[in-house]
Amino acid sequence: MFRNGTLVHVWRGDVKLDASGSAVLSADVPIEAGDNHFVAYAFNHDNVKSMDASVTISGAPSLQRKGTAYVVAIGINQYAAHASGQLNNLSFAEADATAFSRQFKLKQDALQEFDSVEVIPLLGANAVRSRIVDALQALAGKVQPEDGVFLFYAGHGIASEGHFYLLPQDFDPKAKFSDPHSHTLSDMDLSKLLEPISPSRSFLIIDACNSGEALGGDKFVPGPMNSTGLAQLAYEKGLYILAASQGHESAMESPNLGSGHGYLTYALVEEGLKTLAAAQAGTVLLRPWFEFASQRVPKLQSGTEDEAGATAQKDQGGRGFLIEGNGDVAQEGRQHPKVFYRREPEATPFIVAKP
Repeated sequence: MFRNGTLVHVWRGDVKLDASGSAVLSADVPIEAGDNHFVAYAFNHDNVKSMDASVTISGAPSLQRKGTAYVVAIGINQYAAHASGQLNNLSFAEADATAFSRQFKLKQDALQEFDSVEVIPLLGANAVRSRIVDALQALAGKVQPEDGVFLFYAGHGIASEGHFYLLPQDFDPKAKFSDPHSHTLSDMDLSKLLEPISPSRSFLIIDACNSGEALGGDKFVPGPMNSTGLAQLAYEKGLYILAASQGHESAMESPNLGSGHGYLTYALVEEGLKTLAAAQAGTVLLRPWFEFASQRVPKLQSGTEDEAGATAQKDQGGRGFLIEGNGDVAQEGRQHPKVFYRREPEATPFIVAKP
C-alpha cells in the first residue's frame, strides 16, 4: 500500500481468502493535511501484479504542521577488529559524519522548511550494530508523513556473494558476513529496518567501498516487482541513495582534501554545500547535488582539474575490507559513485541549500 506514491505498508506471504475468494487486510497509517492518495496492489504466485486499487482521503486542515528532519550520522575510524590486526582503521570517517550532519543541519535550519532538525550522531564506539538498529527502529515509531529522514554512513563496507554489508564498529571478521555474530548490517537488514519508516523526504548516503552493490548491481530492474532488497525498497519509497563507489571499487579518503575527508563527502559538503558549487540558479536541489558529487569524485581523484586532487592521489586510503578469504576485496583505483533516484521527479523538488 502506497500513500502519495510512497510505500507505507506491506503484507508478506500468502493472503488467506474466504469462501467467496476475498480477503480484507487492514493497517493503521497516518495521513497529512490535504489529499492523501492511496494505492494498493498484490501479486499472485507467478509474481504477476494485479491492477491498482485506489482511494483519496482528505486530511483535515488541523493536521497541517511542519515536520522534523532526522539526520542519522554514522562514522567509524577505530574498529574493534583492528586490535587483532584484521581490519585497518580509518582516519576521517568520523570527521565526515560530523561535517555532513553539521553542514546539512545548518542549511536546513536556514531554509526553515522543517520545524526542527534533529541530529542523531553514532560515532566511533557508539556505532556498534545494536545502536544503529535501535536508532532506526526508534524512527519507525515516531516518523510522521511530514518528516524527513536522512542517513549518512562513513566507514568500512564490503560486497560479498551478491550483497553489500556495512561494517559497524563491533564487526567480527572471524565470522561469515551473513552470520548474525559478525555484527554486520547487510543491504537486506537495512531494507527491513527502513521499510516501516515513511517520511515525505529521505535519502541514504554510503561513503564506503563496494557501496554500489547495495543497489543490487546490474541485476536490479526498477519497477513494481514482488521482490525484496534495498534497491527495491528505494524504488517503492522514493528513497534517494548515493553510494561512494561501484560494486567492487574502493571508496577513498585523503588528508589533503581540506582538513581530511573521503572524496565523496568532500564533494558533497566542502564543495557542494559550503561553496554551493552544486547550485543551479542559486539553489542546491537534491538530484543535482547527488549528480554533482558523482561526477566530481573521479575528477578530484584524477587530479586533472585542481592541485588538491593531484596531491590527494599520492596519499589516500580506502574504506574497504582488507582481509582475503572472507569476501571480495575492493579494487583500488579511481572510484565512480552510483546514484539511485526515485521512480519519477517530485512535483516539488527537495531543496538542500540556498545562499
